[in-house]
Amino acid sequence: MRTAKENYQRLMNSPTYALPLDFSNGIGQKVDFLEDPDFGEDYPLWVAFPKFEMAFLSDFYDTEDMTAKVGDLFTPEQCERNNWRADQDLDYVPILAYDKMYCNFEL
Repeated sequence: MRTAKENYQRLMNSPTYALPLDFSNGIGQKVDFLEDPDFGEDYPLWVAFPKFEMAFLSDFYDTEDMTAKVGDLFTPEQCERNNWRADQDLDYVPILAYDKMYCNFEL
């Protein structure tokens, strides 16, 4: 089993398709989403944290859940009424902590 750093190097040295998203999670970590270089779109996405040169295989086949913010689901009025921030990450946004990837709901 490769380490997260080895995964990152493998992805960066392979003809990998990076999804065209400019995304940062709620704590400011830039997150890249990449297709698997061997299996493409028929395989779960890789999640890379370029600043840390680490990559992890996700359980997701698209980015919709991994990039969702509260404001994507609720109106500004609902956010204000419930004291929610519209830019707050939802449950499945990836976060790097202690050299492991977590979903927001796990922290």
